[in-house]
Amino acid sequence: MKTDFSKLVACAAFALLVGASAADAQLLRTVDAGGGLYLQQVMSRALIHEPDGEVSELSMPQGTSFRRLERLEGGWMAGGQVDVLGLTDIFLFRSVDGERSSFPAPPNPAESPLRINAVPLVEGGKLKGLAWIEGVEVRETAVYAASWSGTDWAPAELVSPIGPGTQIGLTGTVLADGSWLLAWSAYDGNDDEIVWSRRAEGVWVEPQPLHAPNDQPDIVPSVLAIGPGALAAWASSDGSTYRVRLASFDGNEWSDRPFVGPRRSVRPNLIREGQGAQLLFRTLVPYTWTLLELDAAGAVGRRAEVPTESTFQPGLAPRPGLAPLFEWPGEDITVPMSTEADWQ
Repeated sequence: MKTDFSKLVACAAFALLVGASAADAQLLRTVDAGGGLYLQQVMSRALIHEPDGEVSELSMPQGTSFRRLERLEGGWMAGGQVDVLGLTDIFLFRSVDGERSSFPAPPNPAESPLRINAVPLVEGGKLKGLAWIEGVEVRETAVYAASWSGTDWAPAELVSPIGPGTQIGLTGTVLADGSWLLAWSAYDGNDDEIVWSRRAEGVWVEPQPLHAPNDQPDIVPSVLAIGPGALAAWASSDGSTYRVRLASFDGNEWSDRPFVGPRRSVRPNLIREGQGAQLLFRTLVPYTWTLLELDAAGAVGRRAEVPTESTFQPGLAPRPGLAPLFEWPGEDITVPMSTEADWQ
């Protein structure tokens, strides 16, 4: 019997809208490396969309959920996690010069039952390290990282110890000077705040708030190296709703920028585009996916919007010099449904 994937996508999207579990939220996921390279996961199937338009399916263990996609020289690496017999561990998948295979995760000497949010750290097309969240259960987790020598993983480095509550939503990037920058959402005893840490010359600085203190939750960060520094975006609550917020890093300190999303905007994702960046986010009223052009300082240029009730983050087709093309899985998930949006 033929499966109608367009109906599957619609049903899973509705589940997300009405408040699905964390496991259900993994049914639909897009991770975008920019430049037309992105991965879309629908249920137990994951497809890589290449810049040349080729779409191919990945072979992966049951229970795998991808969270990150990075370009490598001659290919790419996807980072995620896999659930096996009640345990959750790092899962990495690499493609280089057309050869695809799973990639070894860092050792787990503590035999921790929970290792999630795997973030490959790539510089100049080469894998330099990996960051992840580890613990016994989600309310008692720490942040770790390890260097990759080209043949082996170095011992894990503690970035942030177990705190007063959850540490989730880990993201990271490698800066122009080769240092590693991580950001995540951490509960401080009152609410969730975005915190960050940087590794330079093998030493991590103590995690610290990325933004001015507040009494409202700040969640779901995304970071991207650009120029000598980086940009960060996240969803920040004003007490009644969330709005997408942006900050820029000059290599030494962060500078808050004005809110870039309207009220009820969530799920920001920074995506590399040429020498600049794009920011994709979702607005809940009215239901819209919005794409912003950003410069290295985070100043907003053009914008494009697609009204849609789909909660599934679209992939962005390679369209240099043209209006952006948003892509979602179709009835046959290997053939995307596309919507063009004019720049404004």
